[in-house]
Amino acid sequence: MERLLEETFLGVPALRSPRAEAEHAEAEIEEPSTPGFCRADRWALALATAVLLASCTDEWRPVSFVEGLRVLAIRAEPAEIAPGETTTLTALAVDPRSPKRTNTLLWFACDPDPKQLTQPACAQYATFDDSSSLGAASTLPEGVQQIGFGNAAVYRAPGNVFSQLAAGDPQRQKGALAIVMLVAIAQPPPEDLRQLPALLEKVKNKEVDAVFTIKRLLVSERPAPNKNPALSTVAAEGEDRGDLLISPSRLLKLRPGADYTLDASAAIGSAQSYQGFDVDGQPVNKQERLMISWFTTRGHLSQARTEEGQSQGFVMPVPFEEMPASRAATLFLVLRDGRGGAAWMSRPIFFCDPLAEAPTVEAVEPAAPAAGQQFTLRGQRLEDALEVSFAGAIVDGGYDPIQRAWVGQLPELPPGRPPTLRITGRSCSGDPALSLAAGGL
Repeated sequence: MERLLEETFLGVPALRSPRAEAEHAEAEIEEPSTPGFCRADRWALALATAVLLASCTDEWRPVSFVEGLRVLAIRAEPAEIAPGETTTLTALAVDPRSPKRTNTLLWFACDPDPKQLTQPACAQYATFDDSSSLGAASTLPEGVQQIGFGNAAVYRAPGNVFSQLAAGDPQRQKGALAIVMLVAIAQPPPEDLRQLPALLEKVKNKEVDAVFTIKRLLVSERPAPNKNPALSTVAAEGEDRGDLLISPSRLLKLRPGADYTLDASAAIGSAQSYQGFDVDGQPVNKQERLMISWFTTRGHLSQARTEEGQSQGFVMPVPFEEMPASRAATLFLVLRDGRGGAAWMSRPIFFCDPLAEAPTVEAVEPAAPAAGQQFTLRGQRLEDALEVSFAGAIVDGGYDPIQRAWVGQLPELPPGRPPTLRITGRSCSGDPALSLAAGGL
């Protein structure tokens, strides 16, 4: 099993094997800090160094480049829980080699112990060296519990986490860390769970790609627990942000060889003020610092990580050494607040074809379609239409080769938006934009 630690211990990155890819350092939880986690720093650093030396001949890829199975983030909702409460865990698990495949996801956890200064079993790679032991509860390593199978898992913190502490002990608000571990396997989930041990045996024998990811979850009695941030938009220069607020994941068409500036913004209120603790354990008021990790399946990003509000550079270099036949790619963003909160967003990318001609629209039938009504676009090269939008909203429809026309259903007109119908084609030249006013085209 490929050892991929996306969310690292207090900012110490792990290295990806066998490619020796430097994984992105994320200090997921700022508080609390215990001697046990300092030991984890030294352990993770030693492991990273060993992997690096063992793999120094491998080809290096920037951490922002996604070419195989990756778990880019894990999100808990709510982001922080009290003893006895539950949280739902989801993962951004992607594989551009098979983007439509549903991957097998196995979820495990170790409960927190505020008095335990050594690493729990979930936090150590060696616990999961034998992936075949994960197929049944009876063979799980000591201290490990399975909490889910599939796209989501539910973790419940023990109600007695702080039972050994006095009622006023500050550790109750500093909290303790539960460890959630995800094994993602580049195969569809078996239809019969009795087939799972055979799949795990393939993982053990390296016949199937798999990655291992750790998420730290804070359990505390804070009166104001942490909440997840949210991403609002990611836009290239010149894009209409009003359109993106309506359809944040709309297609991003870029010209190969051109340099672009990308800007991402968090939703209002995402950066929270909170009570933290200084080095002496005294409470202090702090402000979250939002950071964005960027990933792409094609092209080059200037930085792997930016502060929220900081611009990012992007280019698809020429000659097109990595241009897929589809000319398609995906941009992923993960927003983190440094305290365990996370959010993500993706946008499909299309690298336009300089030799292609843009679609043209000669008629709209009916001339003034109503919301919810089917309409037809007639013209030239409409089979090259990648996306049709109305006032920023994506239109549900597609090209009909029998009619040789584009057929869709008109969405509601969002308040305050002009009734503009836009056809995004494969060409690098201008896309047609039409006004569907009350009187027609």
